[in-house]
Amino acid sequence: MADKSFGVKELRITGTGTPTIESPGGGNLNVNAATTTFSGAVEATGGFTINSSSTIHVSESTDAASGFNIPFLLTTDGGGGGRKFQVDNGNLGFRPSDNTLFAGQKIQSVSGDLSILPASGSSDVVISAFGGTSRGLGYFKFTTSGSGASSLAIANVAIGHSAGHNTPNPVTSTGGRNAFVGSFCGLENTSGQFNAFLGYAAGPDFRTGSQNVAIGYNAGDGNFFGSNNTYIGAGAVASSNNTSNEVVIGNSNISKFKIPGINFTLKDNGGTPTTGHVLTVDSSGEASFEIIPQEDGITSTSTVSNLSSASDVMVGLSMGNRIHLEDDGSNANIEISTGEIRNSGNIVIKTGRLNSGSSVYLLANGNNSSSGASIKIAHTTGKVLVGSQLGNYNIGGSNSGNEYNGFLFNLDGTMDMCSENNSSTSHINMKLRRRNGGKMMSFRTAGDSELGSISVSLSENITVYAGTSDYRIKENDVKITNSITRLNQLRPIRFNFKQNPSKTLDGFFAHEVQTVVPEAVVGTKDEVDSNNEPVLQGIDSSKLVPLLTAALQDAITEIENLKTRVAALEGS
Repeated sequence: MADKSFGVKELRITGTGTPTIESPGGGNLNVNAATTTFSGAVEATGGFTINSSSTIHVSESTDAASGFNIPFLLTTDGGGGGRKFQVDNGNLGFRPSDNTLFAGQKIQSVSGDLSILPASGSSDVVISAFGGTSRGLGYFKFTTSGSGASSLAIANVAIGHSAGHNTPNPVTSTGGRNAFVGSFCGLENTSGQFNAFLGYAAGPDFRTGSQNVAIGYNAGDGNFFGSNNTYIGAGAVASSNNTSNEVVIGNSNISKFKIPGINFTLKDNGGTPTTGHVLTVDSSGEASFEIIPQEDGITSTSTVSNLSSASDVMVGLSMGNRIHLEDDGSNANIEISTGEIRNSGNIVIKTGRLNSGSSVYLLANGNNSSSGASIKIAHTTGKVLVGSQLGNYNIGGSNSGNEYNGFLFNLDGTMDMCSENNSSTSHINMKLRRRNGGKMMSFRTAGDSELGSISVSLSENITVYAGTSDYRIKENDVKITNSITRLNQLRPIRFNFKQNPSKTLDGFFAHEVQTVVPEAVVGTKDEVDSNNEPVLQGIDSSKLVPLLTAALQDAITEIENLKTRVAALEGS
């Protein structure tokens, strides 16, 4: 075939339409020149080849929407590394030696998605500010095992210098689903999952732990293997290298924790809270854990308990009122007291139910009183009032139709009791019950020696009122003498009590009996108390039985003697 080569110094095509340069028979069109310039569009329907020492220069496009109007370029590398595709002043180029695509201004997708895919499943997608550094400032790393949906779902995202540096690639079911933002963030992670670290060197030591959150410089530092932790704030370090389920806010320099929305401030107490510390609030409204001395109680702004190493629980007010629960090692005590500044007052324990939200002693029978109480204790006297609807210590008294009923226990061991005014025979002041016979009540000395008792016999249906009379505790027994003379000194009378003039009774005056049988009478004639009120005498008629028995025996003896003398006289 004839040589069809020819040389042209200058080729200029003018006119309208689209000029075409063809190579007949499908041959090649070779252009050899130091510089080949195309000022318009160039379209090649076949291959477009440049040698290894040449460069194609394309002027920047004026199409702002397209950014750079650059054709696709397919290069066949024959071993060299010098080919490139360059945009003047725009710096768009490709270097095959290290597979680097340079974009000096921007890469933009006009329509559809812009995809950057790794060459293989073991490669990372990396965007770095430095072309020759895979861990450069602004480094973005997306680690996945492929481009499929399942692979993307377990991918890691790391942004920042050396962020997620040790994250495995390709990612498997372990070591994925992490987000690291910040230089050295998540640096050591290998198999941890679902971690979210934000900030310079946040979560730097985590290796295998999962579901951790670290926000702030060096947050979570020191935790290697723990899971489900939250660290917020610069220097919010872990308590150990394998701690789990821990929440740390701030570092050791933080002295106050404040929540503005609820006006709450928790401050440092100068040490580490331990046994005996309680959460209390000072005069400025700031809370801290402090030791509250037992004698001080709790401040007036506190509503929590004082716990101490002595097994104490105390709740109190600044005025001194307090509830104190104590175990002293031998006894468990519950103490309720009023403060020293209170010269009077009561400790009231109420039962029943509230009436329309008010503090009312409401009983099931509908009798209500704001002062009633199941138990009421007087601060000054120590009196204990039990079951009093009106809460008045004047048991048995009344005022404007209000009756003061209940049980009153005095500090000296005495007791008063009064029930309501009810004439029903079923309304009994006190009931003592037994399931079998025996003593219902025993009267004893302080030394526990019995003086008397009240017993019942269920089979005989009787009650026995007995004074102690065992021979083993008696001595120096002699016969009663002058019984008739002494008996004649008694003056049995008919009388009525002043409070009930219509009722006439049989009896004695106690002081008259006292001169004959002293042990049958209590009290002293005409005695009064410190209020000049009468201290009334009393008589136990059963104590007259021995004298009556002796007098009767003596009378019987005299009768028998007289009968003998009468019989003798009649016989003579």
